[in-house]
Amino acid sequence: MGFHETSLSIKYPNVMKTLIAMCFLEVSLIITMYNSTSRIPDFLFFFPRIWFIFIFIIIIFSLYRLLSSKSITLGDNFIISLNKKRYDADEISSVFIDGERIGFKTVDKKLVPIQLYFTFKKENTVNGMNEIREWAQRNNKPIRYKFFFGWI
Repeated sequence: MGFHETSLSIKYPNVMKTLIAMCFLEVSLIITMYNSTSRIPDFLFFFPRIWFIFIFIIIIFSLYRLLSSKSITLGDNFIISLNKKRYDADEISSVFIDGERIGFKTVDKKLVPIQLYFTFKKENTVNGMNEIREWAQRNNKPIRYKFFFGWI
């Protein structure tokens, strides 16, 4: 059996939904801060401003994720994730598929790490799903077709 390595173009799932939701929150916070009657520096004065900065950082992070091109590499017995970290097949406990979302659950985590949680770009969907199934079969990893949570 020869060495087999495949690199597939992927994208982060639900980035656009997150971006739209955060923009709506920013607009509502701007309206709240503008209509605020409390001009005395207290909790009600600072909380919307701090929350505004936090959500703005999430928007910047989401824009970066939306505009960046990423790929994941599947090898014979390893995966090179989005952040270029190599995971051996021994470190992966199972593969989760929920519709178009794919996640590789590691042995040491209860949830799927964000760098192993993705969807394929439209042109790679069929080929990518076949590659995932072949990789899981080669490495004797179970494929679970159910909802999963992705987390850092």
